[in-house]
Amino acid sequence: MFKGDISINTAWDLIFDKNPEGSIQSFIESDLKLTAASRTKFLNYLSGLYKHLPSKYSNLHYIHIQDESSINEIASILKESSLKNSTVSDYLGMLDYVSRAAKLKVLSPFAGNKLKPVDDESDKLPRTVQDIIQGMQGIKTKKDFYAINFWLYSFCLRGLGGADICNLNESLIKGADYTLPYYPDYAIDSDYYSTLSEKSYIYLRRGKKKHQKALSILINTFPTYLLHQSLKQLIKEEYPDLAYRGADKLRLFNFTTKDKDYNDILEGKKKWSLLRDTVSKKCSKLIGAGLHNTRHTFTASGNSYARLNDNEQRELLGQKTKGALKHYQSEAQIKTDLNHLHILDDFQIVVLTKVLFQLGIQKGYITKELSTGAIDLLSQTKLLTFSPEDELKLQQLKKDWELVPIVEVIDGNITTKPDSTITKFLAINCFYIFC
Repeated sequence: MFKGDISINTAWDLIFDKNPEGSIQSFIESDLKLTAASRTKFLNYLSGLYKHLPSKYSNLHYIHIQDESSINEIASILKESSLKNSTVSDYLGMLDYVSRAAKLKVLSPFAGNKLKPVDDESDKLPRTVQDIIQGMQGIKTKKDFYAINFWLYSFCLRGLGGADICNLNESLIKGADYTLPYYPDYAIDSDYYSTLSEKSYIYLRRGKKKHQKALSILINTFPTYLLHQSLKQLIKEEYPDLAYRGADKLRLFNFTTKDKDYNDILEGKKKWSLLRDTVSKKCSKLIGAGLHNTRHTFTASGNSYARLNDNEQRELLGQKTKGALKHYQSEAQIKTDLNHLHILDDFQIVVLTKVLFQLGIQKGYITKELSTGAIDLLSQTKLLTFSPEDELKLQQLKKDWELVPIVEVIDGNITTKPDSTITKFLAINCFYIFC
């Protein structure tokens, strides 16, 4: 039995087993149990839901999620729409939540009647190089081109989500300044590529707790760098009201989804939600999966990658390992970078970036000419020429030299020079590459 005082109306409702009256939107707006972020998300779901329902459901009330006929009709309309199963499931899950939180007679009417669709299994499958090429062939508009560009950029950042990409800025950079791209094989032609030898990283906090491990991602490999530059231009041209136009070289948008203390910025999340829906819908049409699939694809590449041990795989995904990184050029970071680069090579990211830029230039989606240096970089087929073992050895030698260089005093000036071991290593390996 219920204990405590109840209103007369509530008593009658209990006696006659009657539902209260009310609107779905009003309940979401006033529900004190919802966080601000969840409230915004649910209101966005409701707004998206209305776009696919007939006018008689333009203002949903409790009765609509209690009446069997309405419940079945709403579920049927959404399932037959162009929405992904996961999106339909989100919308119906929101209505189920209201039924429980408002303590209606029928709780979770959609899940309880098995009307929620199963998530799209194909959307969770990793994409292949062939999927991306086929998707590029289907590009018909500048926004299609922008969507594929964004997908590849996210993949290059190890599947970093779009909401996090909105927050990228120069204050998060460690290592070299974000001014030039990084070409891992710069040493093969050091005279020409010597300025492309420095790595830039972004350090992102994961969650709100300050002690949580930061995610360190190599951000300026030359495909990543070029994809970022084209994204900046596309956003200015296609979404001028959302484009960033300040001095920060890394920022793409004029809004962020998190503040400096990693709290949600609701207005920014709302803006990104609208952009994400457009990008994901176009990616789903072109390559068979939305933007979030970049992480599935990158993770799957890592899982099938024979060179990764368990700790290295966890490091690659920004999870905790047994040891902490004390420096971005630690041996653990070098291995993480190499695993990252080899996965990009396995996915033929240089070739895909080259094809995307050629397509964009020929069809007029890219309005600026590529520099001679960019064209030269895209003439390469891979990021790494050396074997994983040789590349690791080279990087370790370079790190050791940077930490403990060979120092000489010549004519009263202190100078440093590379260890002869590095020079010999490069000479031997370059000989075998070009013979």
